[in-house]
Amino acid sequence: MPLRNPDFAPFCSASRTLPRRPCFVFIPSTQAAAFAKQFVERGLDKAGITLIGPGDLTDDEGLAEHGRRHPGHRYGASFYSAAHPSVLNKAFTEAYQQETKARANFMAVSGYDGMHLHLCKR
Repeated sequence: MPLRNPDFAPFCSASRTLPRRPCFVFIPSTQAAAFAKQFVERGLDKAGITLIGPGDLTDDEGLAEHGRRHPGHRYGASFYSAAHPSVLNKAFTEAYQQETKARANFMAVSGYDGMHLHLCKR
């Protein structure tokens, strides 16, 4: 499916005709929640299709929106979670929330890490 596509319905409907097995998806994080919602609305979770993908699919914000166990049974691999219990992460997430009024995610920490790395090189 094309990137920046707001309507995933045709692709979800086409997936229903495939054998029931895991489906790997790569969707930009800003669209992952919309895709997951349409996936469930089309009953693909009940049809036995499991979503697998990169961290975009299991981003903290999307999980918070749908609860810890999303009805699409999403599985993904990511390098960051805002829920990580370290002192540094707690300080980062609180400062990020205060500054941006948004929840920290893997894209925010990537920018933070990149700026920190740049400053360390000086």
